[in-house]
Amino acid sequence: MVQVEVDLSHLKLDQMPQVAKRATNLTAQDLVGTLMKHSPVKHGLLKQWFIAEHSDLMYKIKSPAKYTAAQNWGSTHFIAPKSKKALHWGGKPGYFSKGHTITIHGKHFVEDSISEVKPRIDDHFKVAISEVLG
Repeated sequence: MVQVEVDLSHLKLDQMPQVAKRATNLTAQDLVGTLMKHSPVKHGLLKQWFIAEHSDLMYKIKSPAKYTAAQNWGSTHFIAPKSKKALHWGGKPGYFSKGHTITIHGKHFVEDSISEVKPRIDDHFKVAISEVLG
């Protein structure tokens, strides 16, 4: 899950809540698209980022894939047989094992997406100002 929240205290836009609300929405939409672009698969659940919930100045963005964290930060899993004595690996004739460790190297695509969107936040505020204030 990625959470987008805007702190207005240093932006001096507290008198224009509609601008801040629209800019936050534009930033969240941009981040959803960027996460989809940087997800390390061509299709599937990991590409289906969505806005799970939001308020005026906070958006929670999620992926329906349960393995998103493992793909982003990396993970190590031990695979063991459930109903047999050993695992058989089809690619290697006669190769059996009591278990196998699989390592997923972190791809850090969430951090890459956030870094790509950050420089565009000012532009989102400019668009929001022009939309709201005309």
